[in-house]
Formats: sequence, C-alpha cells, structure tokens
Amino acid sequence: MRQAIGHHLRLARMGHVLLEVLPGAALVVGRADGPSVTVAPLGDPRADVLPCQHRAALERALAAGLQRTYAHALGLASGGELSIRLDTPTGTDIGSGVFAFDDLAARRVLTTTTLCAEHAAAAARAARTTAAPARGGPSPVPVRAEVGCDAGLGVTVLSWTHLPHPAVLGAVEDIARAAGAACAVEELLATL
Repeated sequence: MRQAIGHHLRLARMGHVLLEVLPGAALVVGRADGPSVTVAPLGDPRADVLPCQHRAALERALAAGLQRTYAHALGLASGGELSIRLDTPTGTDIGSGVFAFDDLAARRVLTTTTLCAEHAAAAARAARTTAAPARGGPSPVPVRAEVGCDAGLGVTVLSWTHLPHPAVLGAVEDIARAAGAACAVEELLATL
C-alpha cells in the first residue's frame, strides 16, 4: 500500500513542478470512475484548482503520508484509482519525459526527477554519451545547463537552454533524454 501512495504522489509532485515551469501546461487529476479537476494558473479558463491550492494539498498529503489526504483536498473523495495527466501545449512534450519550449529567443529543454539535485546532476553527467554541441561549427552555440530543486516537493528539474540553432537541437534533446533515463534508473535502484 505504501508503494502505491508514493507512486501517485510522485506523479503529482513531478506534474506540479512541470506545471510551474512549462508555459501553457495544466495538470488534470481525477478518479477512474469519478470526477476530475484541472490545476492551472490564475486566469486560465481550464483552472478548477490553482497551483497554490494544489501545492498545499500535496504538502499536506506528504506530511500525512496518505494519498487519501491529497484526493480529499482536491474534492476527489470518491471513485476509482487516481489518475494524473499533464496537458502541455502541442510540441512541448518531445517524449521520454523530456519537454521543450521556446522562451525569449532561446530554446529550453527540461526533464524532472525525484532525485536530489546532487544525485540528478551526477546521473546526468554519467549518462552523457554525445559531445556537447556548444563548440560545433564556425560560430559556437552556447548551451547552459542548470539544475534546480523544489525542496518542498522533492523534485529536481534538469534543464538545458540554448539558441534554437539546427546544429544543436537534436543533440541537446538527446542529452536531456539520456539524463532523464539515467535519473529514472537511479530512482528505481533507490527503491530496491
């Protein structure tokens, strides 16, 4: 039972952090045989629950260690299993838990993990199988890698920001996919 609770809260935590960093994203939380709510920013017509309310529900559930606390806080007391789905704008979900979007003339590619920032960065470095695209071609295209942690929810965001140059698009996405996969393996190993 405890493992199922952690699984659902894991998806909710990661979804919440992605909701905060992906423009236009919304999180749909529902019951298999019951109601659902959409978590979206203030002003978004899809919003049934605001991100601050969702965060509070998550934090209470994490403190209590009960999925039921989370579901009740969102008004989802009855129905089947909880389902959590991230709705993203077309083209931002590029597969394997990696998302990409253009932000102020730069492209940002990111993935999330429940590993702490230090372990996530180490896993990403160890998984890197392609050369960094920053020095290719006649004019270097810089790629800035960042690791951010939402300590309250226990989620780390790995991101790579670069100019949207065709010479680096695929390489940066491959680096992000490899990092995401390495973090997923480390998460799995931590549960054994």
